[in-house]
Amino acid sequence: MTEALVCPQCGTTGRAGAAFCGACGSALPKPEDARSGTVIAPTPDFVKLPAVPAAVATPPPVATAEPASVANPIGGELTVFPWWQVIIFSIISYGVWTLYWFYCTRKQVSGLVETNRDDPGTQTFGYLVPIWQVWVVRDMWRDIDGVAQKAGTVGINAKSYTIWFAVCSYVPLINYAGVIVVPIFYLITQSRLMAALKALNGGVTTNRRVTPWSGVWAFGPIVLGVIFAILASL
Repeated sequence: MTEALVCPQCGTTGRAGAAFCGACGSALPKPEDARSGTVIAPTPDFVKLPAVPAAVATPPPVATAEPASVANPIGGELTVFPWWQVIIFSIISYGVWTLYWFYCTRKQVSGLVETNRDDPGTQTFGYLVPIWQVWVVRDMWRDIDGVAQKAGTVGINAKSYTIWFAVCSYVPLINYAGVIVVPIFYLITQSRLMAALKALNGGVTTNRRVTPWSGVWAFGPIVLGVIFAILASL
């Protein structure tokens, strides 16, 4: 009679003569191995390795466009005098404020173009000296035209402007008309400079704030005029 064998894996008694356990499927020992005490190693269960996740491709970094840099070698924002300052301060100061405008503009323009005019104070003083004034104005308008060319905007003909400035300023009789013509030249020049600075500043116009020095040059002549009027009446 064939002996029933006990499954060494799960302990289930199998039917006689079976080669495998009916419960877990493990190999059963042969009858002669069971009598001799031979131990049959249990059949290991199938070990399912965890699936390795597929490598996710890292998307390439998206190149972001850097903001266009302002072509400004002197640093900071490119500020401009607003029209109301140019017109109102020039009128109420009897033209004295234009010296402050000339100094600030000369300093700014010298930093934007290659020029040997790095002395805005001397240039402003030269604007007050007859004859020398013509060369000072010529250099200013020539460099403003250079800024306009650098910005790709409409410039000015510095040579013709200087000739008309000299004629209207120094030729007898004609210089009376120069009182009107010369300011027109300055307004045109200021307009071209404002357009060039706006282009260099990324298309943004940044107006200059009224500084204490600007106020002194604008209102100083009025204060002095009042003082002299009071002294004269004494």
